[in-house]
Formats: sequence, C-alpha cells, structure tokens
Amino acid sequence: MDFSLKKENISNIVSVYDSNISQNIDSDITLPEYVDDIETVLNCFLTGEIETSSFNDGRITVEGYALIRLIYTSKNGTLHCFESTVPFSRFADAQNVEANDCLSISACTQYVNCRLVNPRRFDIHGNIVISVKASRITNQSVINSVEGAGLQARCRTVEVSNACAVSEKAFSLSEVLELSEDSPSIAQIISINASPDLSETKLISQKALVKGDMTLDVYYIADDKQDKVCCAQFTLPISQIVETEGGDEGCCSQTSVTVCSVNYTVRADSLGAIRLLDVSVGARAKVSVFKNEEIQIISDAYSTEYEIECERKNIQARCLKDQFSDTCLCRTGFSSTGKEIANVLSLLTRELTSNTSRRDGKLIINGTVRAGLIIEYSDGEKGYIEKTLEYEYSREEGNEEFICEKSVRVNASSFLVTSPTNIDVRVEIEIEACVFKEECLAAITDIAVKEDCKKTPCRAAITLYYPNKDESIWDIAKRYNTTVTAITEENRLEEGAGKCRMLMIPRM
Repeated sequence: MDFSLKKENISNIVSVYDSNISQNIDSDITLPEYVDDIETVLNCFLTGEIETSSFNDGRITVEGYALIRLIYTSKNGTLHCFESTVPFSRFADAQNVEANDCLSISACTQYVNCRLVNPRRFDIHGNIVISVKASRITNQSVINSVEGAGLQARCRTVEVSNACAVSEKAFSLSEVLELSEDSPSIAQIISINASPDLSETKLISQKALVKGDMTLDVYYIADDKQDKVCCAQFTLPISQIVETEGGDEGCCSQTSVTVCSVNYTVRADSLGAIRLLDVSVGARAKVSVFKNEEIQIISDAYSTEYEIECERKNIQARCLKDQFSDTCLCRTGFSSTGKEIANVLSLLTRELTSNTSRRDGKLIINGTVRAGLIIEYSDGEKGYIEKTLEYEYSREEGNEEFICEKSVRVNASSFLVTSPTNIDVRVEIEIEACVFKEECLAAITDIAVKEDCKKTPCRAAITLYYPNKDESIWDIAKRYNTTVTAITEENRLEEGAGKCRMLMIPRM
C-alpha cells in the first residue's frame, strides 16, 4: 500500500526560563579626604550595571556592580555628587536551559535608602532585581497534504509568522568625547543616561545588520564656581552584526537594544581643563526574525479504503498583524511646597516600567517613570523633588486574540516653571512594538493507516439522503465513506448549494 504525508512546521519563540534574582546592597561608605563634607543629602540613586553573563552546566552566572550616586550639598551650599560601586556576582540554576538558547539579562532598582551617619560617612541599604530570561524556537509539525490509500483531507489555509531565529549579542560602544567650546569644564558628573534609537535592521545571509544611534545625556556640575548643572548631549553610532541562523532577506524582524552599563572616566584636554569624557556603554542587541507564510493544515481526515487513526493537537500559531513605532506624552506638576524657585538645575528621569493589556479591542501599554528635579531656591538653598509619572498608550487592534512584544524608552524630557513655586514636567515615551494575532489551530499532526482493517464497500449502487441544515458535504461524505467530489459531481452541486434538498450518495 502506497500513501504519503507531507508535513510543515509552525514555529514560535517560547520562553523556557524566566526568573528574578534579588541582590541586596548594604554598604557603609566613608568619603575620601579630597571630597567635601556632607551637609544636606538631596538624593541617593542606586543603579544595577550588568557587565557579563554566561551559561555553563545548567547554571546562569551574572556579574556586575551596583552604582551608588549621592547628590548632596556641603556646608557652604555647594552642590556635589559622589559615586561608589559595590560589585556582585550571582547565579541561577536553570537545568531546562540549553547552550543555544537566547539569554536576556537586565537589572532594575527595587528600592534604596540612605542614612547619614556623620558628615564623612553614610549607609546605603537597597535592592536590585536582576531579570534572567531564556527563549528558544519550538517547531510543531502539522500535516500539509495526503495522498494514496483513499485518504481524504479537510484542508484550511492559514497565515502564520513562523519564527526563524532569535538571537542576542552583547557589545560595547567606546569613544572619547569632548565638550563643545562654549560649555564649561567638568567638576563632577551627576549622571549619564544612555538611550538607544534604532533606525534599521537589515537581514542578509542569516545575519542581521543593526544600525542606529546611542544618545548620551551627560549631566554634570560645571567647574566655573557658579555651582550650575549643565547637560551635554552626544551621539554614538550603533552598527552591529547579529548572527540569525535561519533568517534571510524575505523575512521581517523585531530588534531591541538594552543598555546594561555605562562606564566613564573624565580626562583633561591639552590645556589641562577637564573637558574630555572617556565613555564605554555596554549593551545587548536582541533580534527576532519571522517569515510570513500561508500554510495548509488538515483539520479532519478519513480513508474510503481503510480504517485510520489520527493524531490531533491544538497548535498555537502567531501571525504578525501590526508593527509600529509611536510616542506617548506624560506630564505632571511639581510643587516646591511654598519655597520660591530661583532656578531648576537639572531634570533627571529613571526607573521606566511598562505593562501590556487588552481593553475593548485596544492594545494598552502603560507604566511609570520617575522624574526628579534639582532646584535652587531664592534663598540659595538647594533641594531635590521627585515624582512618579504615569503614562498610557492605546491602539486599536480589534477583538482577535493577540500578544504584543515591545520595547519602551524615554525619548525626551522637559520642564517649564509656571509660577514661583510650581513646575510643569513633561516626559515623552517612545514605544516600539510588534503585535501578533494568536490562534489555536486544531490540526492533524499524524495519520496511521490500518492495512489489516480494510473497509467493506457499500452494497447499494446509490443512496438517497436528506441532510440537516447544519450538515456539510464533508460530514456526509465521511459518514457514507465516499468523497466530496463524488457527491458534488453526482448532484451537480455548486459551492454552498444543496444542503437543504435530497442528495444522491454514489457508491465508491
């Protein structure tokens, strides 16, 4: 007996590991001799910087450090920023992770508390959460077509976005940056925010060429005895090749870049002024590659000649329905609680979060971002006020089941002093996302023909049958062990006709 089954794969990117590692930071820090005493603590920042990650023998190892920044004023009211680092090395048991899986590592600050012990010493107690994820491509085989042994198949054509590759690459961007001629030289760095802005991902010969820019916003205390905070902006080009085995020019992709660490050293220029910044940004580029295809699946089957056994499964399939880049603006008012504002020294943003949900056929992306202002009051005193801003972005996506893969970043921030005691702050969030329609397909994945169970032919030359209104020609043909073609030709039926009148069922 000759019969053949043709199969195709439906491929998805699935998560095989998702865990959070808690890293407590407890440190007793004493200022070095060359640093001024602490009079008033304005704020303390804690940032988790990831340097390396590796997987070996079922264990994921993450190494990095906690960066502590203390912003304070000295006895004479001068603004200062002191930095200290606390290294850490953590591991997670991940026996179900394989060497070729795609690892994604990130860190966020859960909380930080600072206690001033004396003008030369302070305690830090905080927590950093290290997120460790691993993903891989899974293939689910479905029957595409059958031939021989009297096999009949009920087919359906579906659109899918088959996953071809998922890969992540760690890279660094290093450059010596120089302040513009009209900018004052550097006394102390307050913060360096690195934000990736991707412009293009080109797929060539199982490689992804990722291009864009890394924008650096450098906030620093100027060395001009005026105690002011300056912001210098620099751009580093991103041009990285990520191996994407299985992806080619005919595919589509989703790319994201995560900043893991920012290291810097200030240096003097040829005239001895501190105007050079030696910066190294550690980042990870993740590329997911999909191929949009139309495939045929078989939802039901039988044989007119033999008894058969069918293996049936519910297969999860995804189809890319929307891919977009858009912005969302959030704003709030800050109050100085009655103290008159003379100057806003800087606006800092941090701890951006995001969530995804569905509501009334809309995709909802919302979250929070913390914004802080360093302020100089009219009496010369300096202060720091901080608020959490909420944002929400919505987009029509219909009532179909869908999932969203996204990345968010702070695109821009600004402030406006609206009165002597009030400030309006605006933060623009950029959202890049791929939206996939998700469908559960009832499909036949395998067929076994029982050669020793041959069907007995019907003795009647023709059978008269009055179908119910909900019966299909397929159901009738399967019941009487004939074919859809035989019934439609015998009754001269056109598509969609003949369900409510007598049918002649021919013998095979």
